[in-house]
Amino acid sequence: MEMNRYWVNNKQRKQDIEVDIVVRKKSSAILVYECKWAKEMITISDALWFVEKSLSLHPQEINVFCKSGIAEDAKQFVAHVILPENMY
Repeated sequence: MEMNRYWVNNKQRKQDIEVDIVVRKKSSAILVYECKWAKEMITISDALWFVEKSLSLHPQEINVFCKSGIAEDAKQFVAHVILPENMY
């Protein structure tokens, strides 16, 4: 298993794009993780942005670590939501 960050300069959007954690399993499956430690819930716009910026990695799963939860309509875009109370 390999784990790293992913950074790329997206010339079309004219911005740097970062994926917080990228995991490549021995099976070659790629999992991506976003970390959002804000007071606000993850919105559907946030979730769609996670999907968009991860597309070039062709992930098997998109997952989030978050402090404040995720909106109901955003859950369909992530495989797992990891809250602080589920970490320990």
